[in-house]
This record gives sequence, C-alpha cells and structure tokens, in this order.
Amino acid sequence: MERFVFSKLEMWLVMLLLIIALALGGIWAFSVIKYHVFPYRQISDLRAAIKGVPGDDRPLLTRLAGGLVFIPRAFPAQQKATVLEVDQLSSVQAAETAQGPLPVLDNMRFAYFGDTKRYFVVYGSFVFPELEENTGSILIDTDGMVHRAWPASVEGSEFLGMHIGLALGEDGRVATNSKGILTAESWCGGKLWQAPYNPPADGIRREHDTMDGYDWHHDITYYNGDFYTFVGPDIGIVDALTGEIRQLIGGLDMMRWAWRDGLSIMDTRNNIFIPDLLTPETAAELMAPDPFHFNKVDVVTAELAPEYPMFREGDLLVSLRELNLLVVVRPDEERIVWWRYGLTSRQHDATLIDGAIEVFNNAPFTSPPKPTIRRVFVDRVGFEDIFDLSQWKMIMRQKGNFERRGDRLLTVDDNAGRVIAGKLSGDIEFDFENGYAAPGEEPENLQLRSAVEISEQNFIRFQAQCDG
Repeated sequence: MERFVFSKLEMWLVMLLLIIALALGGIWAFSVIKYHVFPYRQISDLRAAIKGVPGDDRPLLTRLAGGLVFIPRAFPAQQKATVLEVDQLSSVQAAETAQGPLPVLDNMRFAYFGDTKRYFVVYGSFVFPELEENTGSILIDTDGMVHRAWPASVEGSEFLGMHIGLALGEDGRVATNSKGILTAESWCGGKLWQAPYNPPADGIRREHDTMDGYDWHHDITYYNGDFYTFVGPDIGIVDALTGEIRQLIGGLDMMRWAWRDGLSIMDTRNNIFIPDLLTPETAAELMAPDPFHFNKVDVVTAELAPEYPMFREGDLLVSLRELNLLVVVRPDEERIVWWRYGLTSRQHDATLIDGAIEVFNNAPFTSPPKPTIRRVFVDRVGFEDIFDLSQWKMIMRQKGNFERRGDRLLTVDDNAGRVIAGKLSGDIEFDFENGYAAPGEEPENLQLRSAVEISEQNFIRFQAQCDG
C-alpha cells in the first residue's frame, strides 16, 4: 500500500514537472518568436541556409560549402573595442547627393576631431537588404556622410565570404576580392568585369592559399593600368580596364628561382621529394596545405625607385605570412633580389614607404596582444616598431591593413568593425563604427577588411564622371 501511494506521488510529481517544463518551453518559444531571444538567430541562419535565396539555385551542400547564403549578420565583429565614449560618436547619414543603392546606415557611428574634410573608401560587411547582399564598399567622409556604395556583384562564386583586397584604379574603379573573385565596379556604380575564375571540375572546394587553390585573395595593388593580387598560389597581374590576366607568377616558380641561386628561404614543411617531381599538379600532395600564404604584393614604381637603389622599377615586394618572410622579386630576370626572414610575425600589408618596408606586424603569439606597424630596413638587417596598435585597443592576430603618410596613420580594426585614422602620437582623428541591427535586435558591429583614403581632388574628379 505504501509503495502504491509513493508511486502515485512520483507520478504526480513527474506530471507537475512536465507541465512546468511545457509552460517554460511555451514561454521560451513565444520569446524566440516575439523578442528574438536565443536561438532565434541560429534558427534563422539555418533556415536561410537550407531554403536558399531567390536566384541561388545551387544544391544545399554546395551552398553550405560556399559559406551559406544571404545572412545580414554573416560577418559579425569578433570583439568590442571601446576607445571613444558613446557620447563622442554621432550618427552616420546618407549625403544629399548620394546615388545608387546604399546599405543600412541606421546604427553606424563616427567621430572626427579634425578641421579638414577627408574621404575614405571602406570595404567589408555592409547590409543591402533589397539586393540580398552583405558585402561591399562605401565612400564615407569625415562629416559622417555616405556618398556612394558598391555592393559586391559577383557571379559563380563558391565562396560567399570576404577576402581582404581593395584598390582603386586611375578612374576610381573599385576592385575587391569579395567572394574570392577579383571584380571591378565603376565609380558611378555598375559592374565592369570579373576576372577569370576556374574552380576544379571535381567540385571539391580548396582553400584559396593551398597549392591547388583557385580563389582571388588578399590585398590588391594598382599600378600603371594593372591590378596586382593573388589567385591561388600565384601572383596575378590583371588589366584594370578589361579584367584579363596579363601575367601569372607562380609560387613554385619563385621557389625554384631561390633554389637555383642557392637560397632555401621559401622551403616549407613538406614530404621528402625529388625536386623534379614538384609540379603544380603534385604540389598539393607533396607540400604543406598552406605553404606560403601570400598576402600582399607591392610594386617598385618609377616614383619609388630612386628611394630604393638596390631595386628597380617593376620589382615586386611579396609578403609570405606562413614563413615570416619578405622578398623582392625581379620577374623579368626570374630571381629574388632581396629578402628578410624572421623580422616580422605573420605580417600583412607589406608596403614600400619612405625608403623602407613597413608591415602590419600581427605578432599573434604575444601576450597580451600587441600588433604593431613595423618598419623593416632595406639597406641593413634590422627593424623598428613605429606604432603600437594595441593603444587603439586592437588585437588583430590575423589580417590587417594600413596606410601611412607622414605622421598620419589609417588602419582597419577588422575584429571590432572599426576604421581608425590618427597620428603616430596616438591621437585619434577619425573613428568609424560599422554598426548594424536586425529588427528587434541589439546593434553590433560587422567586420571590415580594408580602407583607403582618397584626396579631395580625386573625390571631385571621380564624382564628376557621374554628373548628368
């Protein structure tokens, strides 16, 4: 009898717990639908990935391998960095003369402490709902006015993410490596071309930096009618007017040039092999998956050549992240004319500046994080850190872009979704916060990849193309 009564009590207790659980579950489900609490975002993203979007008729597995589909928050900032107080920031707005599609600006903020108007083209994650696009570029000035935008317009990509590259041509055309395809947009809006894109016939996706990779990736440099960037393991030189590939310089070619001259600076972790067996077809099997990780090519221009007596016009400065290596190659002689190993750590954006080479030195193994702008000497072995980026609350263990003109520095905090322009003294002149909020959600910053400053003269010249 006692056992029977105890069993009935247990049964009522179980029923009561079930009722409570159902009630709590109902409240939670209501909150998910009404107030978008966890896991509303995750369910929405999964639903979008499975359902797809209009015009995206690729198979589900292909879309999953390619980075899902249109999801506005696909690239959230990975950290919050508070450098300026909230009351120092103002709302970004559309300029009265803005033309073409603009992204959602509602939660973008900026601050400027200078007295001369400046203009920046910024590339990263921006939400264009009507176009179902979440990457592109904007033109913003230091009054917080967005004058123009270039949503990414890429066809046939298997990778729906962002690579770093951004550059402007002589006529203001905007080139990016969004979604793994080098594409040029007219300053006035409209796609001009996209470079050849050749995924493998077997349908298997390869990472862009692998020896059998095929994406266009990392930084882009413009010089004398051409864009210089990377396609898979090769340097690609592309006609800025047509998008045609003018020349490919292979990573394996550069390795062989080094071997021929007795240099082993490009040797990477690999299997033991006979060099003659190393070909573009066998490299992926014989070598480490990402042996070089090319991330920047800069050009010794006619204007720069006098500052670098040991180089000449047409030489190429190349950054190899995985090897902590900088090299200058002379393609027409098929040789490496200069190199420095181990003076940088996982560096990005190696740039020829004022007779030296400056890099965004990520230094990912430092604790606490301390990325710097590092100046590497060309005429002797040595370096100096000219700016500590951590004073702007930047972590940036990977990626990173900057421009320096005199004591002025422009950089992108990808992790926090910010553009910062300031001085080597540490003073911040301009801060752009790339905020976005979906309906019913709290604002958060979206990632940014690159920024370039254009002069007022070029702004006027480029805009004049669009009048009438």
